[in-house]
Amino acid sequence: MTILTPKLASEAFTVKAYRSGITVLLAMNLDKTATATLAGFAILCTLNKPAYFI
Repeated sequence: MTILTPKLASEAFTVKAYRSGITVLLAMNLDKTATATLAGFAILCTLNKPAYFI
């Protein structure tokens, strides 16, 4: 299993990707102070054409 930890400018949001075989588990942490106007999120998959949202 590979753990990827991107560096972000904001400490309010962190994400880790755990890769295993053909799957990926995304673990996300968002500080409560940054959620006041959060409605949701989407992931854009660009591996296949056309790209699609998950």
